[in-house]
Parts: sequence; structure tokens; C-alpha cells
Amino acid sequence: RAMQLMKVLPDGPMRPFNVLDVATCFGFFPLLMAQQRVSTLENLTEVVGWDLNPALVDLANDFARQRRCTEVGFELTDILADNMPERSFDVVCAIHLLEHLESEQTAKALANLWRLTGQRLIVAVPFEEIPDARFGHRQVFDRLRLQTLGRQLGGDYDCFEDHGGWLVVDRPQQH
Repeated sequence: RAMQLMKVLPDGPMRPFNVLDVATCFGFFPLLMAQQRVSTLENLTEVVGWDLNPALVDLANDFARQRRCTEVGFELTDILADNMPERSFDVVCAIHLLEHLESEQTAKALANLWRLTGQRLIVAVPFEEIPDARFGHRQVFDRLRLQTLGRQLGGDYDCFEDHGGWLVVDRPQQH
């Protein structure tokens, strides 16, 4: 679903673009994007995965090197850090990140994600009634909460359900 959301912006097909995947874990999503670049994401130029676990970042970089995925790189970065790298990505993805944060960390994480976003922010969360501790979930989300978060960012947003909740926020178009 996230790859489909990258292909088209409100004003038409995505021009060449780069992607940041925050809380990338093993790097499966960036590696899948690189694999699909020829057939599905032909305008994709670079994919960067961030995680705060050094062992996972090393593992993902090793796998990318073995697969000769030169357009993919993984970096050790904490989305809650005060000294975030000064970078901008056309698309920023936070797929199943927010539910792992404490509720009071959500605003800072979203502000940092939005600051890094050049065109589109894609957020996915599970919809559950209580946080599932088996997966390290610390907070819950529903459609109304996602809509509220989307409004707070100040972009054009859409919120929908598809195996959980999705929030897609676009920077307002400059004409």
C-alpha cells in the first residue's frame, strides 16, 4: 500500500524522488522498494532507512551490499533526537512507528517527520483497542486521532483504513 501511495501526487505522477523510511528495523521495506524500482517505482532515485538500533542498521547495510542495492542506505538515527540531520526527502514513511512511542513523544516525532518531508508523509498504525504489549505497542490510534494529527501538521491530508490506519499528508502545492 505504501508503494502505491508514492506513485502519484495530487497534481500528477511523482517526478524522480527519494524516500526516507523511519524505524526501518531490518530494512525490508527499503530493500523491497529498490527491488521494485524497475517495474513499480521507476522514478525512485534513493531510499534511506533510519533506525535507532545499531545492530539492525548494520544488518540492513550488510544485506544491501550483498544484494548490490546501491540506491539503498541505512543510517543510525533517532527520530526523537534534537539534533536531527538537516535533510529533506520527497517522501517520508513511518510505517508502524508511532504505536511504539509513548503518547507524549508523538508530537515531537511527527514534527520531525514533517520537517524532513519535502512532498508527502505516509504514516501507518494499527487500529486496536488496547496497546498490544506483545509487539511493544505503547499507545493506540483510531481514525479520529489520525485525522487530528493530520490537521495539526498543516498539509493536505487524507486518512483511511486498510489493515489499520493510514495518514497521508502532502505539502500544499506551490503555484
